[in-house]
Amino acid sequence: ETTGLPKSRNAPPEVTDMWPRMVSVAWISSLPSDTECEDHIIKPDGYTIPTAASNVHGITTKHAMENGKDIETVMQVLADKLKDCSHIACYNVQFDKSVLLSEAYRMQNRTLVNLLKGIKWYCVMKRVKNHLSLKNYIKLSVAHGMICCEMTDKTYEYHNAGDDVLATREIVFSILGEV
Repeated sequence: ETTGLPKSRNAPPEVTDMWPRMVSVAWISSLPSDTECEDHIIKPDGYTIPTAASNVHGITTKHAMENGKDIETVMQVLADKLKDCSHIACYNVQFDKSVLLSEAYRMQNRTLVNLLKGIKWYCVMKRVKNHLSLKNYIKLSVAHGMICCEMTDKTYEYHNAGDDVLATREIVFSILGEV
């Protein structure tokens, strides 16, 4: 989750002032030995979370300051996970990859930039569009309902990083089978 949308979706992530700040990030491994979902709120440093963004994901600046972790710490944990990773699957790769790269550039963390650029990215949103033969992209909540409604009785709180990761993982497994 972020502080909002980019000023231009075509801006490269190196132009960090065009990209929103990360408010929370989550990931889960597809390895059978590592199925724990990591979900982290980021402590704002030099920015606030606009009310409009908080209304979407429920994380206020006050909550993030009280419960968040330093972005450097969280990104280091992510970098450690990525070292053993061959692919990243997320619902909207263009946005998620750019936000992660933008934060890595802000931190001047070349190692993380190289990891993020060197990994293969799999856009679940594009795959869903093709799988369902749709003309347009659909929201994660709609895709999950259409593809996984019989697979699970769990309800997700969409625009919650942890729940979004779990819903996306269910879509991937439903479309591709467990990998």
